[in-house]
Amino acid sequence: MSPEDLFTVVVDHLAGLSSFPVIVESSGSFEQWINWEAYVACRNAGWTTVPNPRYVNPGLSGGPQFGDLLVERPDGWSIMLETKIVGDYTLPRYLEEIEDDRVKLAGLKEVTDGRIRGLQLLFLSSMKGNILGRPSWTDWLEKLSFWKARPWVTRDIVVGEGGEALFRGWAI
Repeated sequence: MSPEDLFTVVVDHLAGLSSFPVIVESSGSFEQWINWEAYVACRNAGWTTVPNPRYVNPGLSGGPQFGDLLVERPDGWSIMLETKIVGDYTLPRYLEEIEDDRVKLAGLKEVTDGRIRGLQLLFLSSMKGNILGRPSWTDWLEKLSFWKARPWVTRDIVVGEGGEALFRGWAI
C-alpha cells in the first residue's frame, strides 16, 4: 500500500456514496464524517486501521496530539492520514490547522525512522464550482505554504449541477 493507493481507496469510496452530494451541498464542515468513511474504506480494503491515533513525536508541544487515521501495513510500514475539509462557508478557517497538520506529519519521519509516512488530504468543495478559478479560493489557497508544490495525487468530482469537489493529497 502506497500513499497513492490509500488516496484512491478513500476517494473512490467517498465518490460512490449516495450521501456524498448531499453532504457537499450543505457547505459545512464534515471532517469527522470523511474520516470515518476513510476508516470504513481502508477496513474494506483489508488494511489494519486505527482511528484518531496518537502522534509518537515527543517534540510536539501542547500536550498529546492525535491524527485522523493510521493505516498499518503488514511489513511494518504505515501511513498517517490527516484530512481537512474546506467549503465556501468554511473558507476563512483552517489555514493554521492545515499547516499544523503538515508539521506533525513531517515530524513522523524523524521519530519513526521513516516507518510512518504522512499523507495530507485536502478536500475542497463548492456548489458554485470553478474553485481554482475564483479569487476568493485562489487567494486563500495561495496562503498555504505548500499549495504551489505539486500534489502527489488529485481527483476532481462534479457534484450536482455546477458544483465540484477537489481532492488533493501530498505525501510527506
